[in-house]
Amino acid sequence: MKKLLTIKKSYFLLSLVAILFTSCEIHIEDSVDPYENEVVGTWTFDQVLLDYGSNTVNITADYYDFVLDLHNDNYAKLRDRHTGQVYTGSWEVFFDGGHGGQSDYHFELYLNDSFSGESFTIRGVNFDISGNFMYFDEDYDSDYYAYRLRRY
Repeated sequence: MKKLLTIKKSYFLLSLVAILFTSCEIHIEDSVDPYENEVVGTWTFDQVLLDYGSNTVNITADYYDFVLDLHNDNYAKLRDRHTGQVYTGSWEVFFDGGHGGQSDYHFELYLNDSFSGESFTIRGVNFDISGNFMYFDEDYDSDYYAYRLRRY
């Protein structure tokens, strides 16, 4: 009799576990990086600072005419409103384990101009989005750039 009762309890627990597993929903889109959807859109360069050594220079005027379009398929287009030059490529936001005081999120932009052959990459660290602004920093050839972009 005890053996029959143990088998019934085991069968009941196994049935309960099977019901729990089959009734759960998995939302794959919930696991997408929270910044992925926020990055998509059109951006202008609101402020760009260059820090080299002990000097910090505002070089925003060099970026004034640029508009950056970031699409949800990771396609990127940077266009110069003044000259008409267009760079195309891809963008990526990813989570990294963090390095000291830096944010765990990075923003990378890979662009090239198929007409002139020019290409460049921005490897942004300390990435953040707050309201209508996107922030990230970049170390490039021992210089330090701080970018603030505004939704267009």
